[in-house]
Amino acid sequence: MKKYLFFLLIFTLVACNQAEDESISESSTKSGDKKYSGDESSSEVTTKPFQKEEIAGEWEVSIVVASSNCEGKEINSTMNERWFVNFETGELNISVMDKGSKTKEYWGVFTGKKMEAIADKKLTKSEMQLLNEKNIQRNSLMLEVVNNNMISGKRVDISKDLCRTNYNISMKR
Repeated sequence: MKKYLFFLLIFTLVACNQAEDESISESSTKSGDKKYSGDESSSEVTTKPFQKEEIAGEWEVSIVVASSNCEGKEINSTMNERWFVNFETGELNISVMDKGSKTKEYWGVFTGKKMEAIADKKLTKSEMQLLNEKNIQRNSLMLEVVNNNMISGKRVDISKDLCRTNYNISMKR
């Protein structure tokens, strides 16, 4: 009988401890959904993944030349474009519009916070990962969703003569 009571006591303590751990874990997860900079009234950055619907649509894009070894590219020169982000086929597709006509298309993957895409070729997620592992030089986008109205990141353009231009990108609605 003593062994049975001892076993029951241990079992009860373990069960209570697990319930307390789960309660603490749930509350830390809820409070961990956002990063705070200072007090709660300051601007907050979400760490939750974004949904495709939240970022699909039209974006005004500012593109600044960060570095280049191409002839005629001036550092810090700025271009403005209109980009359309969509997921009609399930994959990330970005159409670049310049003066009313489509000039380039990017295909890639969206992971809820980050977007990776390459120009003019539709790839599966595994094909994209394989190209990244091989570090193959190509025209590409590496973007991060800041919030529903802001995306920032980098663009790499490699021309036919293999000169390379790196751009900083800021996308706003």
